[in-house]
Amino acid sequence: MNGLIAFSIVLSVLAAVLAMWGRRWMRVGISIVLFLFAVDVIVFGFGSAARSVAGAEIAKGNVSKPYLRGIMDLRAAMGPYEIALLAMCCGFLALGVGRKTKTIRPIEGSANAKRWEVDAPRDFAGFLRALPVLFDSPRWVLYLEGTDTPPLIETYLRQHGTGSGRRMPGGTLLPKPEVFHLPITTETVAELASLLESIPSNSPPTHVHVYGDEGVALEWYDASAGDPMHLSEPLDPERIAEFCERIGCSYRQEV
Repeated sequence: MNGLIAFSIVLSVLAAVLAMWGRRWMRVGISIVLFLFAVDVIVFGFGSAARSVAGAEIAKGNVSKPYLRGIMDLRAAMGPYEIALLAMCCGFLALGVGRKTKTIRPIEGSANAKRWEVDAPRDFAGFLRALPVLFDSPRWVLYLEGTDTPPLIETYLRQHGTGSGRRMPGGTLLPKPEVFHLPITTETVAELASLLESIPSNSPPTHVHVYGDEGVALEWYDASAGDPMHLSEPLDPERIAEFCERIGCSYRQEV
């Protein structure tokens, strides 16, 4: 029975991971599979009668295909406690995995849009102060995602953020990250930069992005690791040059 319990745990972890990350069709698909599996286990697995029927079919040789024989053998071997555990894990997590998650979409037509790669700046506070050069309207929102936000910074972001529940795909899986959405104005980014400079560790969070009604215009995955950021149209090339000069980083257009 230890193997069945381990199988239940693996299914549970898979469902939990897909619940936090993955495209919608993946979440819906795994939700349907887990739900049907839970129903199958409950209908065909509960009780000694069902297990006896499964065992008898195997003994008669009526189950020829290897995978069907494995399923019937599994049904015959399961006890009520294992069945209850497996059904509970699959059924409960199917509901969680299938929920609709709002994600931030890319800019329409971004596949053919011009993109620029910018080296990671050494001064994150300086990066924040330079953002209004590119994004001069509160319709642009700074997206910050991390797992160890200093209390002073967290308080400010919760007080001045939008409280949006939207997520950028491809972010942190585990542990569950903290996500903040801050409308970009000269005042908000300057205040956030000053707060960062007042604490010992002022490094960037794990992921940093900027999005608006059109979609994502600045992507900076693994900002804390010093990976480069990526800018996309409709940003003005002249403003991009000024922005990169302000933060002291080189940039190049992607081919």
